[in-house]
Amino acid sequence: MRTTGKRELSLDRKLLLIYMTITLAVVTASFFMYNTVARLHAAKQQMITYRNMNEALASSIRLIDNKVNAVYTQLSVDPSISSWIEAPAGAQTDYFVLGEIQKKFLGLLQFYPDIVSIYLYNRAEDKVLATNYMMSSRAEFPNGSVLEQFQESGWKRVWYYREHEKEADSPAVLSYVANVPVYSNKGSIVINLKVSWVQSVFPDQGQGIVLLDADNRILAHSNEAAFQAFLAQKDLILDSLNRERTFHKNAYFYYASEQQSSIGLKSIIILSESQVLQKPSSLYILAILVICAFVIYYSFRWIKRGYSKPLVHYRTNLSSNLDELRHAAVSNLLSGKQSYSQLQPKLIELGLELNAPRYAVLVLQIDDYFKHLLSTPQQDRFYTNKLVFSTVKWMFMIDQGISVVQSEFEKISVLIPVAVGSDWEEQSAQLEQTIRYIRKEVKDNFQLTMCAAVSDCCDGIEQVHVAYGQCLRALQYKTIYGKESIIRYSSLPTGGASFHQFPLESLNRMSELLKTGDLQGLGEELDRMFDRIVTAESFTPDLIHAVSSNLMYVLVKVVLEYRYEINDIVQEDIFITLYSLEDLKDKKVYIMNVCERIVDYRNRKEANTSSKTLRLIIDKIHQHFDKDLSLTMLAEELKMNPTYLSTLIKNELGIGFLDYVNDLRINKAVILLKETRLTVQEIAEQCGYVTVHSFIRNFKKKYVHTPSDYRNLYESERG
Repeated sequence: MRTTGKRELSLDRKLLLIYMTITLAVVTASFFMYNTVARLHAAKQQMITYRNMNEALASSIRLIDNKVNAVYTQLSVDPSISSWIEAPAGAQTDYFVLGEIQKKFLGLLQFYPDIVSIYLYNRAEDKVLATNYMMSSRAEFPNGSVLEQFQESGWKRVWYYREHEKEADSPAVLSYVANVPVYSNKGSIVINLKVSWVQSVFPDQGQGIVLLDADNRILAHSNEAAFQAFLAQKDLILDSLNRERTFHKNAYFYYASEQQSSIGLKSIIILSESQVLQKPSSLYILAILVICAFVIYYSFRWIKRGYSKPLVHYRTNLSSNLDELRHAAVSNLLSGKQSYSQLQPKLIELGLELNAPRYAVLVLQIDDYFKHLLSTPQQDRFYTNKLVFSTVKWMFMIDQGISVVQSEFEKISVLIPVAVGSDWEEQSAQLEQTIRYIRKEVKDNFQLTMCAAVSDCCDGIEQVHVAYGQCLRALQYKTIYGKESIIRYSSLPTGGASFHQFPLESLNRMSELLKTGDLQGLGEELDRMFDRIVTAESFTPDLIHAVSSNLMYVLVKVVLEYRYEINDIVQEDIFITLYSLEDLKDKKVYIMNVCERIVDYRNRKEANTSSKTLRLIIDKIHQHFDKDLSLTMLAEELKMNPTYLSTLIKNELGIGFLDYVNDLRINKAVILLKETRLTVQEIAEQCGYVTVHSFIRNFKKKYVHTPSDYRNLYESERG
């Protein structure tokens, strides 16, 4: 018995030894194979990581490029700059305009501290206006080389890298040079940025980075050793990267971004082989072998237990994270990041059966959600966001098959199945009742407003990303329909806005009403103008923004005609404030508020002037403007010097004598054109014009159209 026991024990040991030997051999071979594959996979992942880093860097560079383009766009449309650049050669220099340009430049330097300086070059005058130098000719300008390089490039937008030229203590800069105005070579604008600003967006993980322009000139770089390796093979590397995004040469990997900026800026990341290909150490391999032997020994007795634990752990994790996984899958499906065919296996695994014949999408957008969370204590923000989402979710999850996800930070999306034979119109009516209830709950509990967009019904789950896109487009019309509206995609206007919808006539009328101080008439005209736009067959929110901005330009123009400063009247940027208002009603209220401030400011200004003399002059003009009236005749009647009289009218009214008289005559002509059937010749005579040609010329200057065309347009509008 003992011999048998010893034999059985010996056999067990032999079996264990054979098992351990075979298993160790298999595990060792598998380890080395796995290690090789893992290294290759790790290298591939490392390459993908750095490639993504390069794309992120390219995005950051595009943001810098966009900021500079925004500054350039702001300057290219500035009326003061256009006035100086487009002034005829030899014209007298308007130092007031130059002062306004310098004030604009200094304001931009304060707002963008990484902009070092700005130069403005007038080609007709051969003069350079700079923020850090006196105005001088191009030949005398200390940093004139950048303008010479720009001329040699053929007057196209370009970046230049410049070391310390005349100022030894100034930082190296990147100069962005472009024509101004945009489609002309009458002048040039140079925006100088600190190179350190661009280098600040470079990631610092030991890699080298080179920033190039469209002509492959080097603008900035990091990691001197990697940069020198790049310079040694620059032409070969760039030629290879034009064909492939990745290139390997002399122990370095080079990655190029897929997209360039708007004017060709591109970045290249340089990595050493050691950063990409990581080799395991001998101690690491030995430790793995020891651990494998140890694991093999104990796995002989605990294999069942060792097998069951991971399975239990996997099931536990899957159960606890099921909602998050479903949320991510539906979000990707709605946004179109992944198609249904790609997601179908995962959806089945997660227990999501999306097999309805038709689907619709609802998107709820929470207004000012980011500001609301910022005003909430930090420890309560996550809880508040979860409560808002749950309020919406549980109202819809009552019905089977409906999926609710937070597709974007301020947007909650609902995927709604439409069964066979269901009436979508009836279902959408019930949906609107649910939306109103949710909106009331959110407003009562969180003081937040919500706008809802409902898509058309689409065929099959494969088209839900189209329905989601319809909702996003419908939400843009919140400007017109209001912050708490329910917008159906099917009710949106078709087509796009046309040039004929732009209300030039209304803008001109409101300019005149503002000059006369008729706030009631101005408000009525404002309502009529937007009503005509909204009731047209096709309009867009962009048209509303464009008309509102142009109206603000009209108000600023009137203020400037009176020689006032808009900043003295409204202590804020009226264009930024106007654009920040999403609701059309809020825009109209703000516009009227600005008009009231302008009228009140003008009244207070006029009250402080020599009102009796001015009133006497105005009365005389109003009595005789429709007759043969000249400045000399008016001066003789008032026993005043003509020059003094002209200056007084210009200073007090903000408009010259002839322009003021012409405004009165044209205003009377407009009334006669609308209310009588007099001929153009007769109207010209009754308004004080000596010739009908003079009348038509002045009328077109103000209203674009001739008097006859204006009358026809007015009669066609009346129907």
